[in-house]
Amino acid sequence: MTTDTLTDTTTVELTKRPRGAAREKLVVLPTPKGVGKAPCSQVLRRGQSPISGYVGPNGHGKTLAMILDTIPALEAGRTVLSTVRLVDPVTGEDHRSYVRFEDFDQLLEAEHCDVLFDEVTSIASAQDSAKMDPRIGTHLMQLRKRDIRVRWTAPAWDRAAKPIRQVTQSVTECRGSFSKMPKTEDGMTLWAPKRLFRFRTFSALDFEDWTSGKRDRLAPEVKQWMWGPSSAAFHYYNTLDSVSRVGGITENNRCDSCGGRTVVPVCKCGSH
Repeated sequence: MTTDTLTDTTTVELTKRPRGAAREKLVVLPTPKGVGKAPCSQVLRRGQSPISGYVGPNGHGKTLAMILDTIPALEAGRTVLSTVRLVDPVTGEDHRSYVRFEDFDQLLEAEHCDVLFDEVTSIASAQDSAKMDPRIGTHLMQLRKRDIRVRWTAPAWDRAAKPIRQVTQSVTECRGSFSKMPKTEDGMTLWAPKRLFRFRTFSALDFEDWTSGKRDRLAPEVKQWMWGPSSAAFHYYNTLDSVSRVGGITENNRCDSCGGRTVVPVCKCGSH
C-alpha cells in the first residue's frame, strides 16, 4: 500500500490491484435522442399556465402533451406527484422526481410540486362532481399558496368534474394523425399509434361553451405540430402503462374504491 500526499492536510491511500485481477468495466448507458435538449417555445408558453387541461380522443396525444410540458420540472428536480408512472429516460427506472399518486391525502399535504391527473374522469368525472371530497375542492382553490402546478387529461372538457374545470386556466386540444400499425410478435393489435400530433391551447373560458363551429373560428393562444417518433417525451413514460387509482372518501362517507361506508371520527381539535 502506498500513500500519496496531496496537501499538508489531505492524504489519499491508493490500494494496488492484485496481479491478474480483471479490470472493472464502466458501463455508460446511451442517452436517447432528444433527451436533455432545451424545451421549445410552445412548451415554455404552455408552462406559464399553473392549471392546465389536455383533451382529445384516446390515442391522440393527451398524455404525451402533458408529459412534454412536465419534462422541464422533472429535469429541474421538482417533485411530480403523478397517476402515470414517470421513468428515467436513460435507465428506465422510476424517475428521481416521480412520486406515485394513490390517495387524495397526498394532494392535501403536497406543496412545491407538480401534480398530474392522467384520465381525470376515473378520479373526478362530471357525473361524480357532487361526490368529491369537499376538502379537495377547497384545496384546488389554494394551489397558488402551496406552489402547486396541476395538469390533467380527459377525453372531453365536459367530462372532468366541475370543481376542476372551474380552476383550470388553459386547455390544450390534442389531435393525432398518420397512424402506423406497429410490428408485434403475434402480429395482432387494434390501436395503431399516431405519429403526427397537433396541440392547440386555448383559454379555459372559451371551453365553457365549446362547439365545433367555435373550434374552427377561434385562434389558439399556442399552436404546436410535433412528429411523435422523434419526441423525447416518449422516453419518460410508457404509453401502455395503467394509471394508478386514486382512492378517497366521498361526501357520503363511502370509500371511493370499494363503496363501503366509513365511520366519521369525533372532532377533538377544539376549534369550535
